[in-house]
Amino acid sequence: MQDTSAKGLWARPDFILVSAMRFKFMPGAQVDVHSFELKTEKDARCSRFTKPWLTHFGHLVWHLPERSKSEARLAEIEDHCAGHGIGLIRMRDPSTKKGCEILADPVRKPTLTMTIEGFLETRLSDEQKSILARAVNGHL
Repeated sequence: MQDTSAKGLWARPDFILVSAMRFKFMPGAQVDVHSFELKTEKDARCSRFTKPWLTHFGHLVWHLPERSKSEARLAEIEDHCAGHGIGLIRMRDPSTKKGCEILADPVRKPTLTMTIEGFLETRLSDEQKSILARAVNGHL
């Protein structure tokens, strides 16, 4: 998990998660890149999260406590996320392990490999790039 947040609304995803899987019978490795946008209860707007941020999977993590006034918009936000293949995670209480609930699963986007490469090149540290390269090549 890498913090990639920047100043400015939606300048880039707040966090990314990269997974690399190697298989016993299939050649090569599969790399999946997830982007996560973290929003407060008043910050989530449907028009602001329609891109997976140059990754394979996009997620909105919405801090929406129980009995929040913004809870009336939950169905609208959930439908919008599902309609655009964006995952929705409702964070009720970030201080507890059971404080999050997955409301919509993301759909894998067919992002070009060279786009992913460029994204990771600019977002990961040299050490993280080295770890990922070793994992993809089966050296971990």
